Amino acid sequence: MRSLLLFLGCVLGIVGAKPLIAADCLTLSFLGAGFTSEDDKQRFERIFQNDGICVKVIRMPNERAKAALLSGEIDGEVGRSEGYEAVVSPTAIRVPAVLMEVDLFLLTKDPNINAVSDVKSGEIGYIRGFKTHEDALTTLGISGIAVDSFDALYRLMNAGRVKAIPVDSIAIEMMQAHASGMKTFPLTRFATYVYVHSRHARLVPQMTEIIQNHIATGNDFIPGGTKKAVTP
Repeated sequence: MRSLLLFLGCVLGIVGAKPLIAADCLTLSFLGAGFTSEDDKQRFERIFQNDGICVKVIRMPNERAKAALLSGEIDGEVGRSEGYEAVVSPTAIRVPAVLMEVDLFLLTKDPNINAVSDVKSGEIGYIRGFKTHEDALTTLGISGIAVDSFDALYRLMNAGRVKAIPVDSIAIEMMQAHASGMKTFPLTRFATYVYVHSRHARLVPQMTEIIQNHIATGNDFIPGGTKKAVTP
C-alpha cells in the first residue's frame, strides 16, 4: 500500500507540474501598430508559450512603458530598437535576436513637400519616447511636436497642425485603404527587439532561440515586418 501511495504521489506530482519555465506570465508592453487585432496578439503570445515561456502583451504609451519597465512594474517590452538599450540598461536586457526589420518613412499630404528636406522645424509630429522617431528628427536636424500615441499622431496631421509624420512600414500597410493623396519618403530602416527586465535574465537564451527558430522556418512575428534573424 505504501508503495502504491508513493507511486500515485509521483504521478500526481508530474501531472500537476507547471510546464512553463517562468513562474508567471511575463507582461510585455507594445505600442507599435503591428498588433492590429486580438488574434495578432494571441499569435505572438502562443509562439513563446508553445516553447515554455508564458507572455501577455498589453498596450502602453512609450514613456509610460519605459517607466514601468525601469520600476519593475512590467516584465519587458516588444518592438524597441537597438538604441533603446542605452536608455534602459542595466535594468533591462535586450534579447539579441531581431524580431523584424522595419522601414521608417516620412508621410505627408502636403502638396508642397516633395522631399524630406522640405520639412522644417515645427512641421513634423512624432511619438514621445519612440526612439526611432526621435533619432530621425535628430538626423534631419529639426524639432517637432510630440504626442503619446499613433492615433494622436494621425490626428495631429489630419487636423493640419503638422505637415508630416514618421510612419513605419507596418502602419503604412494598415493605411493603404486610406492612403489617397498621401506621399511617403524613406527615412531609415531599423531592427526591433524584445527587452526583458534583468530579473528574467535566465530566460534570455531561450527567448533568443525561440525567435531565431521561428524566423528560420520562414515565419514572421508581426505582419508587415521584414524577416531577419540576426543582429544588424
